[in-house]
Amino acid sequence: MNQQLKLNTETILSKYEHLPDAESQAVTQLIQELSVYQIELEMQNQSLKQAQEDLLQSNINFYNLFHEAPVGYVIIDKHDNILKANKAFLTMLGLDAEQVLNKPLVHAFIGDSRLILNHWLGAHLMGDNEIDLSINIQCLTRHLQVVKNEFSLFDKQSCRMLAFTDITREVDLESHLTLSHEIINTSTEPCLILDSQHQIFYFNPAFEKMSAYSFSVLSGQPVSCLKSNRSFFNLNGIAYKLSRSEQWAGPAWLLSAQGITLSAHIDANRVLCGVKEFLVFKFSQINEQV
Repeated sequence: MNQQLKLNTETILSKYEHLPDAESQAVTQLIQELSVYQIELEMQNQSLKQAQEDLLQSNINFYNLFHEAPVGYVIIDKHDNILKANKAFLTMLGLDAEQVLNKPLVHAFIGDSRLILNHWLGAHLMGDNEIDLSINIQCLTRHLQVVKNEFSLFDKQSCRMLAFTDITREVDLESHLTLSHEIINTSTEPCLILDSQHQIFYFNPAFEKMSAYSFSVLSGQPVSCLKSNRSFFNLNGIAYKLSRSEQWAGPAWLLSAQGITLSAHIDANRVLCGVKEFLVFKFSQINEQV
């Protein structure tokens, strides 16, 4: 650019070589204007270089965020063909990029999941931006949550980005909790569950029958409300012992809603459920004490 400016300047000045001295001031002014113009062009050139560097860095950041994200990302065109797919998505389905790029998204799925996805992609109803899919990969069932968003690329092409999140662990945990809840509720053995703050989280019908307490009355209350004035262990004392160990077994006293003191053998365990911790008490050998 500097060389071109020099040539342009020389060409312009050559027109003034044979002008009288009266015109020398005009030539000097012209040179000053060209010098200012050169500086402006150099500044613009520097700005363009900086903008290109920023754009390159932005593209690198987007590439890293897109391909290294723990969530599966897919960009599809208006015909639902895959334009881009990140590593997490390919890993979820056990596929290579060559198997999915520029091909319909639904072809990456089989069975019922393909039918559900195909119907969902064709739906444009309000509130229909999220679905759950179950897929089978290498004889294992995985559960995916899918969210879609509309947007446009630089060429104004209408596209959609889909985010696939693996929720298998959450679904399995929920199923486990549901099964555990059913087992506890149908058990003839009284069970009491405390949260990490030693507050009453849940107890089953057998415990309600034994203690004569209603869950609606004790829910969220500290376990100390069940203590008796007898000499050996109360439930709150056992709860504190479980804070330092995984399990405890032995006799304890329990005060019923009718003011009757009950003795029982207790098997207590500290249980981690997801990120939450619970204390589970099971009662046996229950007797009323005078």
